[in-house]
Amino acid sequence: INETLPALQKIKDSGKARYIGFSCYPIELFKKIIDKSTVKIDVILSYAHSCLINNKFETIIPYLQNKEIGIINASPLCMGLLSTNPVPEWHPSSKEMQKYINEESLILYSKYNVNIEDVALIYSLMNNNISTTLTGIKNIEEINKLVSILNNDITITNEIFNYVNDKFKKYNNIEFE
Repeated sequence: INETLPALQKIKDSGKARYIGFSCYPIELFKKIIDKSTVKIDVILSYAHSCLINNKFETIIPYLQNKEIGIINASPLCMGLLSTNPVPEWHPSSKEMQKYINEESLILYSKYNVNIEDVALIYSLMNNNISTTLTGIKNIEEINKLVSILNNDITITNEIFNYVNDKFKKYNNIEFE
């Protein structure tokens, strides 16, 4: 706060950067850092806090908007947890949570013929208070799927959202350390 942000301000003042931003975890740190900073923060990046199982980011959006700070949401798939692909080894969630979400994702597909990734991406992209959402893409099929979602070629009903919210509520707003 006292060294890095002022150094970034000098870089911005020199014209070598246009914006100053940061990312942190847990979500409560954003407000603390912004309030203590003597440097105007232009943008922040939050990951896994505006996704299907964690909407804690909603609690600070009004604060960020009031400060005219840009918002980037990363990891709408909760670092790969909300996916039909295997969860990365490094993922901080418990094996129990991974197993539960995987099983419920399979049931979701068998019941509604929809992948958890689609539900999670649509959920995150529906938030009009967030201007940018970043997601990892591994192949052309995932790019095509994302374009279909953005073009509203793939939609999810409220019944499906309600079903998923009900099934995942035991893990709602969980923090990963």
